[in-house]
Amino acid sequence: LDHLVRVILDLLAAVGKPEIPQEILPTPTLESSPALETQEAVDWLTLESNFQGMQALLQRACSMLLDQHNATPTRLRTLAAAGQTQELLLLAHNIKGMTGNIEARPASAMAARLEQALKYQATDAPEMTEGLALEMERLIIEIRERLAQPDTEGL
Repeated sequence: LDHLVRVILDLLAAVGKPEIPQEILPTPTLESSPALETQEAVDWLTLESNFQGMQALLQRACSMLLDQHNATPTRLRTLAAAGQTQELLLLAHNIKGMTGNIEARPASAMAARLEQALKYQATDAPEMTEGLALEMERLIIEIRERLAQPDTEGL
């Protein structure tokens, strides 16, 4: 359903920026956020399968993510508080791609929804931004814990 909504919104955007009724935008709330589900922040089975035989590369990718995105939750909140919509839109887009690459599906989905909300000036974008910040915090913690596990040599 989210994909269909996204396609429709993209088609509408191609012919001009229409007034988009809030009720058709996918809008996760903090209560229904994937961050609050029992689902892992990363689909480790799929990610490790994608990097089969390349554990050192996977560990390096996760370490780089921690280095580059440790401040991302704070940056999300700061940009939202300052009303810097374009910068927030770019950050949401970057998060969507990065989290998609590492099989962090909840964060990727939340970033995609935030990106759409910002494009169409949805009134609940601040709440969605906070939800993504919380999910990014969870993702960072989960990756740190995974890298620290001695029985899996980091991963």
